[in-house]
Amino acid sequence: MSQRFDNNLILNIKVSRILIAVLAVAHLGGMVLVGIVPLAWGMRATLWAMLGLSLYRSVRRHGLRRGPGAIREFELDPDGICSVRLAGSEAWRECRCTGVFIHPRCVLATAALADRRWPLALVIVADAVEADFFRRLRARLRQPAAAA
Repeated sequence: MSQRFDNNLILNIKVSRILIAVLAVAHLGGMVLVGIVPLAWGMRATLWAMLGLSLYRSVRRHGLRRGPGAIREFELDPDGICSVRLAGSEAWRECRCTGVFIHPRCVLATAALADRRWPLALVIVADAVEADFFRRLRARLRQPAAAA
């Protein structure tokens, strides 16, 4: 039985301390592994630099919601049409959710914008939005019309 939603759901995504911690632990774990594996020093230094840059970029974009490509607001209408507002922009841009993973504590999605070649990654952790909005987002994304 499909449920029809009667209004737009707008999420204002804030800073997520949990996501920042998870990203930091994952990247620092990778740096430790690079230090353990027997590699030439040049290769090891290059991998450490790349992991450091990846940590900076992912924390800035997904944890702090700053910089190019960071999604600050997400809107889902009753018909399943998505819109996003990027950091530094006031305009809503219509997009298509091409893939969605729903977990009780986080939602991972890819948003394909019409004027961009590559889709944007959207990571929403429960501590970055209000609890009621997060619950409603998960309920809407579970519906076949919203996920398509």
